[in-house]
Amino acid sequence: MIEFEENLLASLIKFPKLYDDLQVTPNMISDESIKATLQFFREKGFADVASLYQVSGASNQQVIDKKTIGSMRNDKFIFESHFKQYQIDVINAYKQRMIISAAQDYIEKPTVESQNFLQQTITQLNEIDIDDEDTKTDVLLQIMDTITSDAKSGILTGFKSLDGLTDGFDASQFNIIGARPSIGKTAFAIAMGLQMAQKNTVHFVSLETKDVKVTTRILSNLSNVPLKKFKNGGMMTSDEIELVTKWIGYYQNLDFHVHDKNNITPAKLRSIIAKHPDKTNIIFLDYIQLMKSDDKSKDRRLELEQISRELKIVAKETNSVIIALAQLSRGVEQRQDKRPIMSDLKEASGLEQDADIIMMLYRDDYYTKQTDPDNPGKSEIECIIAKNKDGETGTVKMDFYKASQRFYG
Repeated sequence: MIEFEENLLASLIKFPKLYDDLQVTPNMISDESIKATLQFFREKGFADVASLYQVSGASNQQVIDKKTIGSMRNDKFIFESHFKQYQIDVINAYKQRMIISAAQDYIEKPTVESQNFLQQTITQLNEIDIDDEDTKTDVLLQIMDTITSDAKSGILTGFKSLDGLTDGFDASQFNIIGARPSIGKTAFAIAMGLQMAQKNTVHFVSLETKDVKVTTRILSNLSNVPLKKFKNGGMMTSDEIELVTKWIGYYQNLDFHVHDKNNITPAKLRSIIAKHPDKTNIIFLDYIQLMKSDDKSKDRRLELEQISRELKIVAKETNSVIIALAQLSRGVEQRQDKRPIMSDLKEASGLEQDADIIMMLYRDDYYTKQTDPDNPGKSEIECIIAKNKDGETGTVKMDFYKASQRFYG
């Protein structure tokens, strides 16, 4: 192993919290086992030493071995305060290797192309450096760009009434959609995601429902063919089949992805996001009370609070929007006014604290069983913005057509 690369990895193993300050990327490392270990941490989203120890020695892993992990963890000459210098040493060595390689190519084949490649390599390498912690100037320039631009900076949901109140979502937000079972929160999330996927990468992570059922809901929404007709063959007319087929082609090309693994953790969510770096990632999580933590706890309430904090960190570090669906407690049913409030979030007082925006869904006909005589398939649904850290709160009303999973508002 090369000493400064070894020092860098040892500092992460000895002081895992330093991973938040890591700016060296795996491709800058020359030692294959250290490179593989940094890539392993990158996929996890943090310096997961416990998991590293478990996979060390596996035939499909090239990470450092258990003996090396132990020696690095106990190395008395690795200091937390030297972490920045370790990174500088690795980056300087990487620059030197790349310049030597590009120069060697030019010497062996002195063409205009190889000369341009050498110059380009030098320019790119000069731009690599450890970031200065003082970002005040960049932040002020970003604010000036926002306030002088005519375009809205928020990520719009496609619902004019909701966007009018919230100005859309912002990258790095952790948001909540809360409702009692069968109110329509999954349909609401799907409808929102389909509109947001036109300009962003959307992931619908279903911990409750298989991908086939989620996809039939999607196709029902897109085609406006009633959901019940997807459940049994022979219920659709030939025109409806033709319509669904057309929308299947549209959905195939839409940047909307369904994940139905029931063992999703915040770290696995980070890995999903890492595979789609080109656009802003929008994550819908259905629903958060079914999610597992990377670190199990005997107290489910504490585990859920930890999940909430981790999701907020993932949203911030990946510059994504995470929208978690949440079940509400039965306490709603005991009140005369059954409109939900933030304290109704089931098992999850931490959600109330961590979320940037909390939306609560309420349908009067859910409790009264009364329908519109002129349009029995339509329900009026209230989207209550109970919390909005950077904007207004209030209520917007939408029309919900349960048969086809569509929302208008």
